[in-house]
This record gives sequence, structure tokens and C-alpha cells, in this order.
Amino acid sequence: MAAVAFPNFKPSKRSYKAGSYPQRQFKALNGATTTLRYGNRRTESTLALGFENLRDAQIAQILEHYEAVAVSGDWVKFGTGNGLAGAGVELHPFLNETTSGLRWRYADAPSVESIAPGISSVNVNFVGNLDAGGSSDGNTSERPDEGFYFA
Repeated sequence: MAAVAFPNFKPSKRSYKAGSYPQRQFKALNGATTTLRYGNRRTESTLALGFENLRDAQIAQILEHYEAVAVSGDWVKFGTGNGLAGAGVELHPFLNETTSGLRWRYADAPSVESIAPGISSVNVNFVGNLDAGGSSDGNTSERPDEGFYFA
């Protein structure tokens, strides 16, 4: 599995939600709460990109990208020519999830709406998750219990 660059189209709209830390809150009978955090890295970030008034040939490139990534199990990588286009440089580490180690994958199939003959708009949703067994660089030594086995 590897990163596959998203087609170079500038989104007309973008929506990003930072993921949350895996945790669970327990409430006692007296109302006191305790929070147990299961990890130190965010997961389940979401990114929605909208592309307005593209030629159908361009929409086909996005659909072909979806098929290729979905079949291979790869993840999506964004750059300044596509998903990051138009966003401030300060947001790039968050939109690309470079510091969190999350990998963008399609949350669902792209949704296409025909506007006029040969012109369409498409909405694409992504979810960012950590891959099991290691970080985004393939390093599997990040497990805090490595070398210890619990029965």
C-alpha cells in the first residue's frame, strides 16, 4: 500500500474536522466522571472537498482515482495543486495530516451532480485513520507494549 496523489483540481469548497482522541468517559452513581484515554493520537479526521463546474472528463479522473485507491487499499495524498490549493500554508499540516500520521481514505463514493451537458460537480469525502501495526511511515516500533506480553 502506498500514497496515491489526488488529481490536480482546485476545490471550490473544503470542510475539515480534526479527529478526536480515542477515549471513554465513565460516570459513577454519584455523578462523578472519569475519562480513560486509549491513545495519544487523533483518529477519524474528516475532509470534504467540493469541485464545482468541472468538465465530465475531469470528473472521470476523480472517479478513476476513487476506483484505483479503493481496490488497492492505498491512501490519498494531497498537495498544493489539489486538496490543499487555496488553503493557507498554516493549515497544510492539518489538512494533509502530516503531524498526526493519519492516512486519508475515501469515506464513501464520490457524489456527482450534472449541471449542464458535459459539466458536472462532485463532492468527495475522506476519513483519516491510523493504520494498524504502525505509523504512516511504516515504523512498527511505536507500540508502547512492545516486548511485553499480557495474559
